[in-house]
Amino acid sequence: MSTDGEQGSGSRGYTRAASAPAQGRPDDVVAADAAASMADMPGLGDLQPWACARCGFWQRWFPAAGGVAQPPPDCPACRDVRAGLPAGGWEFATPEQVDERLECWVQEDSGPHGTGVPGVRAHRSRPRFGVDNVGWVLTTDDGSGGLTQVGVDAAPWYDDAGLQRLRGGDDAGSFDVLALTHPHTYGAAWRLQDALRPRVLAAGVPDLTWTSAFRVTWPVDEPVALAPGITAHLVGGHFPGQIVVHDATRGALFCGDVLKVEVDPGADRARALSVHKGYEVQIPMGRGEVRRYREILSGLDFEHVFTPFEHGPGVTREHVLAFFDHLLAGAPSTAAVPLAELGRARR
Repeated sequence: MSTDGEQGSGSRGYTRAASAPAQGRPDDVVAADAAASMADMPGLGDLQPWACARCGFWQRWFPAAGGVAQPPPDCPACRDVRAGLPAGGWEFATPEQVDERLECWVQEDSGPHGTGVPGVRAHRSRPRFGVDNVGWVLTTDDGSGGLTQVGVDAAPWYDDAGLQRLRGGDDAGSFDVLALTHPHTYGAAWRLQDALRPRVLAAGVPDLTWTSAFRVTWPVDEPVALAPGITAHLVGGHFPGQIVVHDATRGALFCGDVLKVEVDPGADRARALSVHKGYEVQIPMGRGEVRRYREILSGLDFEHVFTPFEHGPGVTREHVLAFFDHLLAGAPSTAAVPLAELGRARR
């Protein structure tokens, strides 16, 4: 795709800029089309993706020197105060090594173990890897009478079979949009972008410093319509650039780490809500951050909540607002509050 002020055609989705590069910029400054990935970037495409075995965070590092690939010195996600350092030291894996260890599986929208919400399925990896988060995928109206797929967050890995499942077809539509709520759940987003080339990869503007493994094509700093009835909202809090995705048609909120939902083992129901600035080290949210959560979510109608790890059946907007009111009435806390108590607060 060429824009005004560009001339000629480049390779791999790029065109060379007509004007001279700015001082201090490389001579091969190029303009990317909407589907270009980090792998297409001149020079950057040779960088080696590495996964942290502890948390699953992917980063690109220098290519192999003398035929030997050297892993990165550390994992920025584990080094962050919200997580914690691995007790046994750093362990990183290449895509080939991860592919040998993991396979993809899909939780469909129906059936005895389905998500229970039509058009919403969960893509996962097994065995457990990193934080073991989910890549949610919504099959929805594309606005022109067809179907499209919208991804929210990404699983730790996608093997070839998993990628083929996401390529879709007449029964699902192409994988056009990927929205990432925050760095802890970026997963293997780089692999989805390299293989499927979604036209939109959305992430919060304040979190762009965490996105070196993939290319953000839609930085989010205001509400963004991802598909008919599906909107991304910048909420901050747990991460400054955290976003939530609201599906008005299904009444569903994909909330990132705005909420942690406890689900009864073996039962299809949620039992309690909590919220954390840092889950592993139990850092509570600031009161101003909770107020911002409440302000934005109060304008979104939902009766289904999806975190990056589970579906919270029965969690409604009224429960969530009552939970935020509970937090704001006392000292900052990471304690879980039972839904039954929040239900009483609503009456």
